[in-house]
Amino acid sequence: MTTYKLTVGPVAPSTAENYELTTHGPVRYRADVDGPASVRFDIDGRSTEALEIEDLATDLHVRRNDAKIFRGRCRTGRDLISANEHRTDIIASDYRAFLTNFRIIGADGREFTATDQATIAKTLIDEAQALTAGNLGIDTTGITTHGTTRTIGFRPGIGVGAAINEVSRTDDGFEWTIDPDLDAILYPTGRGSTKAETLDFGGKVRGVDRNTTVATYANHVLGTGGPDAGVVTATSATIATDPRGRIELATGFPDVDDPDLLIDRVAWLAAENRPPPPRLRPPPPPRVLERPRPPLARRHPHHRHQVRPRQRGHHVPHRVRSD
Repeated sequence: MTTYKLTVGPVAPSTAENYELTTHGPVRYRADVDGPASVRFDIDGRSTEALEIEDLATDLHVRRNDAKIFRGRCRTGRDLISANEHRTDIIASDYRAFLTNFRIIGADGREFTATDQATIAKTLIDEAQALTAGNLGIDTTGITTHGTTRTIGFRPGIGVGAAINEVSRTDDGFEWTIDPDLDAILYPTGRGSTKAETLDFGGKVRGVDRNTTVATYANHVLGTGGPDAGVVTATSATIATDPRGRIELATGFPDVDDPDLLIDRVAWLAAENRPPPPRLRPPPPPRVLERPRPPLARRHPHHRHQVRPRQRGHHVPHRVRSD
């Protein structure tokens, strides 16, 4: 049986969990490969448990069968108050979201020249935590270099998490997360390379949903960057055989000032907008087993019947004669 436990405590770097929530409503947990995770639930706004949650000053911890699967900063979504009830909507977002929404690149911006992409991500997190009252308790010691270097600059005011996304969402980029123990983890993806796909249905995979967004589909992409990046174009490798013909898209990356990074971003976008795979034939319908015929009724041992044969040249219907 799967059990869940929700507790709250002070924000990071504290690790304390001071109060367990037991009177909350249904819990909705969302985890994205390419984005932050979040938890949402409602609670009685008049309860003592609600008093333990303060906007942006309380962390939520979620455990499934005693294994921690989430830690994030709480905020109040809305309050629904009537004459007899007060429900408070609570939303908690993990520390990847916190880095994106509440920590920014400073007034001088930030420049990196021929720097390993993992080192860029690590440096941005470490510098954000080194500021006054900026320590979030995020451990970056587990980040190792990838061997892929980038030359990139970030304008003042862009979120630290958004800056890391700019580096990660390129060919040979990476996925990244801040796990429930506040360890920063980078996963090299091999994005841009061809891989065989194995779907272990009935094992780790229950289902797959692939979607092509028609509104932004294109097989030829023109991308513009910052003042120093210029204009870059890229074409899908399958454009010649695409049944749609040539479909073009123009898009902007105003935060990208490095020409090489802009080339990577536009090439990645053109490669991602490839035609969907051919439709698979559905499995055959399930076989319907015939119902067993009922047994013949027993006849009296002295009951006999005789069928008169058909006479030549005349059609004589079968008749049954009983003796």
